[in-house]
Amino acid sequence: MQSNFKPIKMHPSHQEYSKSETTYGLPTACFIANNAEVNKVTRIMRALTDPTRLKIVMLLAKQLDGVCVCLIADQFQLDQSTISHHLRSLRKVGIIDGVRKGVCIYYHFCADALTPLTTFFETLENA
Repeated sequence: MQSNFKPIKMHPSHQEYSKSETTYGLPTACFIANNAEVNKVTRIMRALTDPTRLKIVMLLAKQLDGVCVCLIADQFQLDQSTISHHLRSLRKVGIIDGVRKGVCIYYHFCADALTPLTTFFETLENA
């Protein structure tokens, strides 16, 4: 998986402190993401920090077809307006999407939306 992280070279004045390609335990070529990438990962993480939202994502990820907000509300024993608020937050960051059929909106999980998060963790793992 291609990462959009760019390498940063250690400043030449710090090379005297370098010990076998590291400075203070850090690699001499570190990687940071551009602001758009960091903002996207931050928004996704923020949306998933709420336990109810995380459970909604897990529920929708297991469904083959979309699920109506009223059925989601029944699963969590919460008001439909509360569930709608959580769905709006998840939809705003692209983790879920909805399709209107008549008066109901059927929500489904968008697996591709988590790609920035996956890339972020793979980058950390391979650092």
